[in-house]
Amino acid sequence: IGNEWCKEGRRGGKCNVSCESLLDDDIRDDCACAYQIFEQEGFKYWTKWDARCKGQRLPDIQK
Repeated sequence: IGNEWCKEGRRGGKCNVSCESLLDDDIRDDCACAYQIFEQEGFKYWTKWDARCKGQRLPDIQK
């Protein structure tokens, strides 16, 4: 994700996390940040969405 969502070496960005924390084994902050991106940008943020996922039967992530 872009640096607008996380900061190198410290917490920050729109997700208020360090970019490094998105690379560890704990995916809780990763999921929270991805959901925040989805809430603000929708699936259009992920460039492969149209080609690979749009129109496919997918699980409901809005629970």
